[in-house]
Amino acid sequence: MQALIEMVQRNCDICDARHGSDFGMCTYLLKMRELYRWERGLPLGAPLGKDDVGDWLTMREAHLENLQGADFAELPIGGQSVDPFDAEAQVEGIAEDENEDKAGKAGEDDRGKAAAGFAGEAEAGEHDGAGGADGDLVHRLHQNTGDELRKGASSAIGK
Repeated sequence: MQALIEMVQRNCDICDARHGSDFGMCTYLLKMRELYRWERGLPLGAPLGKDDVGDWLTMREAHLENLQGADFAELPIGGQSVDPFDAEAQVEGIAEDENEDKAGKAGEDDRGKAAAGFAGEAEAGEHDGAGGADGDLVHRLHQNTGDELRKGASSAIGK
């Protein structure tokens, strides 16, 4: 999971490096303040140290400058490298991983039942979540990735 989180974050940073300057200065700075808050898990009303945000922004801009010409990284999903723009392959890879997890948790005799049960849910769209089986998987990946990124950012600054 950590490798996936790192590749998703790298691709987000590449996107920021390429398109961050598309905003006017005030909008850009407001977005950066919110990103600073998000990375550290700070609530909206928490006071921000001007020097802390300024130092972080200087480091972030240097990091993004190094990524301007970088290619997007493939995502390690389902034991393979998946194009970051191929949503269908990403969902299939996540489903494969979940099938393996379910099979691993089931008893030796129940392995086939666990995989078949998940596949049946996916076909019927019976998984919980507004987007059906595929939407739920993507939502959980996004939610888990965001949670892990926040944890990583918090541990990086000593929280």
